[in-house]
Amino acid sequence: MNFQEFKEKTKNSNILAQVDTLGSYDIYTSTICLDSLKQWHLDAALKEIRNTTNGKYTSEQYCVISKAMPLVVHEYAHFIDFTSTLWGLNHLKKMNEAYISGITSKENGFYRAKDFFDHVRGIRLPKYYNKIHDDKENTLPWSATLSVGMIFSSQGRVSQRALIFYNFYNKDNELLVRSPISLLSLLEASAMAQEVLFNAAILSDTEDDFKIIEQNDFERKNLNYLYNPSITEYSVCVHMIANLFRHENALISFHICLLIVRLTLNFPRNYFSKVSAYCRINLNKNHGFDKISIKRITDNLDKNDLGTLYYIICIELSKTLDTPDPQEIQDGIVLMLKRMGIDYYKFIVSCQEEANLLAKSLCASSIKSISILASAGHDNFNKIIEDRKDIPILGKLNAPPALLGDSTIHSCLNFHDGNLLKNFNIEQCFDELYDGQRWVENFAEACL
Repeated sequence: MNFQEFKEKTKNSNILAQVDTLGSYDIYTSTICLDSLKQWHLDAALKEIRNTTNGKYTSEQYCVISKAMPLVVHEYAHFIDFTSTLWGLNHLKKMNEAYISGITSKENGFYRAKDFFDHVRGIRLPKYYNKIHDDKENTLPWSATLSVGMIFSSQGRVSQRALIFYNFYNKDNELLVRSPISLLSLLEASAMAQEVLFNAAILSDTEDDFKIIEQNDFERKNLNYLYNPSITEYSVCVHMIANLFRHENALISFHICLLIVRLTLNFPRNYFSKVSAYCRINLNKNHGFDKISIKRITDNLDKNDLGTLYYIICIELSKTLDTPDPQEIQDGIVLMLKRMGIDYYKFIVSCQEEANLLAKSLCASSIKSISILASAGHDNFNKIIEDRKDIPILGKLNAPPALLGDSTIHSCLNFHDGNLLKNFNIEQCFDELYDGQRWVENFAEACL
């Protein structure tokens, strides 16, 4: 597969381009591309991981590994979220229906293509909703408040869909940016958390003298990411954790954020109404919302809105736990759900039942690539749902090869024998799904 040809074909559909500048996950074709890496980068990094002695990396080994592997983990985290969560399996279902509609449906079935087009477009909200005040000075510390607004319909009218915003202020209490809590916010929080936590784990295993120096640079980079007003839609989920749990440790905030995003992306559809019913009774002025805002929040939950669900889980967990210890989050989740009238173990059964139904339908798809991805994704889902604390990206999950910047295709994370995607042909997958993408985009353009 030619790298330049891939970039040309996908340049208008990369909604993560603003921060994922060194690599990309193409939503329409499920292709991982590691733009900044060449084959020798990955070969060298994997060699150093295997060759570590006494559990400690030298400074040279760390530099080789950190050049490649955090980026790999970030982009593969996107792949897992888009294929191996309940939300991801539903995403594949929408994709499958859209692409097949151009092959087998009559005109009255073409709407599925427009549905999928709108679904992808809605992952990252238009710039209108992310209001940045460039004339204000970015001074620390920041503060934040929440507000609830409404999304406009394609006809320019106020719709019935609400949107939760996080409003960031500088130290002089001047508004810097208003960021929505969007699907993009959740997905980027998940991938960034995986990247940061992996990098921190590698750094913690380096030689002591080097670790002290490098740790300061690592923390500085994290702070620059978190306090960049231009990309707060990507970092808003971590900020919310830090503020609600009153915690200044970025690594702990990233870890907690990762676990809550995982819960959110795997929330069964038949449980949203339970959360909505709970909020109708328990949300009040103490949360800073009036009756209209509370109604907007509960209506959004009835529509299965994940950004709203993430917010509710965060505030309820912050009331459940006295200390923001990632190791206690799972127990806190069990208690939080119980307070909402949800039995955790029945909840997990519902997760599995919904995933089983989605996988059964997708594995029968006439689009071979979707069928294979769904089977592997369902297997990943089962592995992840059984692990209550971490998502085992490296070495345990089914992962396809990736396209590199030198046009080579590399195994990256798919070297273990049990990997169902070890021999997955990403060139055939791209060609097959790109045909579907072109159909979807052409039909969407025809809708007036």
